[in-house]
Amino acid sequence: MLLKHMLDPTEIGTEMTMNALSNVSSQEGLFEKSLHDYEESSLEADAMDADGASFVAWGLLGKRWTLQIIIQLLARSQSFIELSKHIQCISESVLSERLKELERAEVIQRRVHNGRPVRITYHLTAKGLALEPVIKAIGTWSHHC
Repeated sequence: MLLKHMLDPTEIGTEMTMNALSNVSSQEGLFEKSLHDYEESSLEADAMDADGASFVAWGLLGKRWTLQIIIQLLARSQSFIELSKHIQCISESVLSERLKELERAEVIQRRVHNGRPVRITYHLTAKGLALEPVIKAIGTWSHHC
């Protein structure tokens, strides 16, 4: 019971939680690695990503509204107006910026349809479609937190 309270960051601050984990680790032997060792091993694993692709991916996907845009486009191709209606509270400038970033990263493709008026839709590329199981896994994981 005390351990659960010590690990609950909603009841105490994150720094205190980290200190509690360190104390539990050293005093009760519940954890094989200290937080410092864990952080070093994580950094080593990230360093194996020579071109930093995972950092770039997390930088893009971690931006506000990006996942909502991708989730909308997983359902179907949509226009700018449709996206802005489906993603409440996003400003047009932020939506435009995120769409450009996703297009540069080759996650989405902008398609211009001939006709009057000219219609532009956005759809996921193969790279974007490959995010579906990742997004589902994050959703599943979030229910266990």
